[in-house]
Amino acid sequence: FHNCLQVFLSIITSIKQTHLLSYPKLTLSYFTLIETLSLVQIDFLANLTTPLFGYLLSTISEGFLSPNQTIQNSCCIFLDTFLSYVFRLVKKQTASTNLMAN
Repeated sequence: FHNCLQVFLSIITSIKQTHLLSYPKLTLSYFTLIETLSLVQIDFLANLTTPLFGYLLSTISEGFLSPNQTIQNSCCIFLDTFLSYVFRLVKKQTASTNLMAN
């Protein structure tokens, strides 16, 4: 599964963000996948390298500007899940340096 996630990241980062957001079906699928990954594998997403995590947050930021309510909801769910995850780890004092850098 970890290898599949790595392949997913390499495919997504090879696509320009403008292209990713230009095609409605691709955009909806991308944000639905990010939402699902945040619910299932938030530890993986939270510990991405800083450039990859920056790309992910950049797309989330653009998703909030979408006129599609489903995409906006997916972005909200991602942020809620991520911030709850960070809060829990900081409270337990087990947050990694990579997570805190992101």
